[in-house]
Amino acid sequence: LQRRRKRREEREKERETAKGVAYHLQRTFAFLALSLRPSLSPSPLLASLPPAFKFGGQQDACEFGRYTLSCLETVCNGHTSTATDKGGEKKREGPVGLIEGRMVTTITC
Repeated sequence: LQRRRKRREEREKERETAKGVAYHLQRTFAFLALSLRPSLSPSPLLASLPPAFKFGGQQDACEFGRYTLSCLETVCNGHTSTATDKGGEKKREGPVGLIEGRMVTTITC
């Protein structure tokens, strides 16, 4: 029972972190697209990332992309609905359809 409670708390913390990252990512892109500012500080986005992505750590764009997509998927999965198409098959609707898929990383030496 205690392990289940601890795991539930960990999942809730992951969801809250994902929500923060998704919010700050959305805000950063909105400012990039709509602002007339000559520059933009990504500090709020950087502050919302977990310790592995803090300054001084070595992460590449692929790891950041994978983490970011994971956060977006986590957030979007809580906001989807299921509908039935003409053939009677269930399909997901909502933002998940925008980022659904598989990410494959290939490393060549």
